[in-house]
Amino acid sequence: MVRKLLKKCVLVISVFIFVSSLMFSVSASSVKMNDVPNNTYTYWKGKSAPYSSTAVYNFKKVLTKADIGYKYTSLTDISNDENGNSYILDSESSSVFILDKNYKVKGHFTSAGDKTDFTGAQGIEYRKGKIFICDTNNERVLVFSTKGKLLSKMLLPQSSLIPEDFLFRPCKVGVDSSGYVYVLSEGSYYGAILYSPSGEFLGFYGSNTVQTGVGTALETIWENLTMTNEKRANSQRKLPYQFSDLFIDQYDFVYTSTGRTNTAEVEKGQIKRLNPGGVNVLDSGDVVFADRRNANVRFRNAGWTVYPNICSVIADKDGFVYCVDREASKIFIFDSDCNYISVMGGGNGDADQVTAFKKISAIGLCGTDIIVLDEKKNNLVIMQRTEYGTEFLSAQRQVLAGDYSESLPLWQSVIARDKNNQLAYTGIAKAYLANKDYQSALKFAKDGMDYETYDQAKTYIRNDYLKNNFNVIAVFVLIIAAAVVAVAVILKKKKIAFALPVSVKNAFSVFTSPVDAFKTIKEKNTGSVLIATVLMALCYISVVAKNEWGGFQFIGDTEGTFNSALTLLKTIGAVILFSISNWAVASLMQGRGTLKEIYIVTCYSLTPFIISNFLYALFSNFVSLSEGAFLDIMAVALLIYTGFIFILGLMNIHDISFGRFLGITLLSLFGILVVVFVGIVVFMLVQQLYKFFMTMAVEIIYR
Repeated sequence: MVRKLLKKCVLVISVFIFVSSLMFSVSASSVKMNDVPNNTYTYWKGKSAPYSSTAVYNFKKVLTKADIGYKYTSLTDISNDENGNSYILDSESSSVFILDKNYKVKGHFTSAGDKTDFTGAQGIEYRKGKIFICDTNNERVLVFSTKGKLLSKMLLPQSSLIPEDFLFRPCKVGVDSSGYVYVLSEGSYYGAILYSPSGEFLGFYGSNTVQTGVGTALETIWENLTMTNEKRANSQRKLPYQFSDLFIDQYDFVYTSTGRTNTAEVEKGQIKRLNPGGVNVLDSGDVVFADRRNANVRFRNAGWTVYPNICSVIADKDGFVYCVDREASKIFIFDSDCNYISVMGGGNGDADQVTAFKKISAIGLCGTDIIVLDEKKNNLVIMQRTEYGTEFLSAQRQVLAGDYSESLPLWQSVIARDKNNQLAYTGIAKAYLANKDYQSALKFAKDGMDYETYDQAKTYIRNDYLKNNFNVIAVFVLIIAAAVVAVAVILKKKKIAFALPVSVKNAFSVFTSPVDAFKTIKEKNTGSVLIATVLMALCYISVVAKNEWGGFQFIGDTEGTFNSALTLLKTIGAVILFSISNWAVASLMQGRGTLKEIYIVTCYSLTPFIISNFLYALFSNFVSLSEGAFLDIMAVALLIYTGFIFILGLMNIHDISFGRFLGITLLSLFGILVVVFVGIVVFMLVQQLYKFFMTMAVEIIYR
């Protein structure tokens, strides 16, 4: 009877799984990857995973040759003027066509003969009635009027500053308000070639620098000491990476982008904003101007790998930066403080949707619209700022300008539309802080992980409380102090003393006189396993308390990330494993400590660490970030003292020298690794055994 019932249950479950799988496969086959709409998302500070967000830009229209009314061949680069006109380079047909602000053709010209032919050109720039074109293949920059008349040519200058083997292949060009011309040459790591308004060569401008560190410096010193002439001749010199694009804003700051650098680390600092001296004034050194991941690999599909490659950068009049990851076909928007605003687009080269990108060659700005040139689809995509996007960017612009109170209504509207907007929480917190509503500022700063604003609000609350309640606090402290003194005097007069057990006294004395305490444990066997176990449990509790109840501005947001089970293994599990491993190793190396003594010493040594954690959890809720250095000093000092007590304890218990202690300890740690490895192997074997028996049970039931 039981067997029949079991068979029926298995049959019903199997049918359910089969039907569910069939439904899933049907639905999956009816919806292709390329049919899934593109998501808009953003990144929070301190988080690596993306957050879905409300769209800052929506697709407005897609323009093809038929829509524009001009039979272009390729869409290579774009430049916009202050009136909303767009100057688009068609490199394959050696032509330029001009669109007005309504995206209608208002003019075009094509090269007339070989002297003005710019087939294969890569860059275009409009400035004050002149169109500058990077004629890459012909090693020159051509300057045209808007009617197509050739005005001048810019060739490679003759200068001692330019190496003899320098290959002049201009790919991008920018012109500032005074007429200075900045030209990027393909393959050049010297920076931009700078020309005066009269065409005179002034030098190189703003090159990237080679990233160095302690490891690199030591490697260089070693190579200089050991390298032979033959090796030195064949060695490759580390050179800075070339810029992939440049853009000059209304204030003549030069934005540059750096493409893929083929390094193993996550790409950072790809966008810079250079002042006239070529110094980066954008705090972008640690910013990832692409998708954040634990590694540089962004996409894997059918065996191929895609890495981020920033190919285009522009900025609007409010300082918002728009850049393109060419390989991912995505547009990233940042503010002037390098905060993520929005990420949109995508397709990874296989997008078939009308509104998806296959491969972006460049982007432009027409008012608040973004013009996207898709070189694979060979069309223009116009993206229009949404109502939400307008409110969002306006609010953030006010925050960056310091108008916190005025931005509050906008932020409240933004947060109502998008709960995943970190900048909205930060903006509201700063607005409440400016309005002296510190409790509300505290709440929103915590929601938005804005540690600085949270710290400011908490400091104001603390100072206000102390100011308003100083008399009460002072009287309370005096009463407590007087009570303590009175009790001490009474106890002394009446000769009353509290007799604590020797084991308890010994445990307390470890903190003040560890040498005597451990000698007593060894010689008089006064150590207590119970007290040691209590201290081990307190160690776990103190770590939890520090991570869960410490001040938010110090420990950050641990909700959903703190793993109590893992902490249990790191504290209690580590103590038990070390005690067993150390006893096993010490027994083979003439150590005299028993397992009980090692366990007691290890747990007793944790006393300073436990005190440190509880004090940190308590005081971090009252001190500010600027005062937190004292907490860090305390924590480090007590941690060092914990290690000092631990070393003294084991040396005393085993009756060994410091050198032998190091050997035993290292072997003990190796033993722990072996035990963990064996545990993982056993766990995997048990899993496999469980699956085997389950499979056998199913086979028996069906047969």
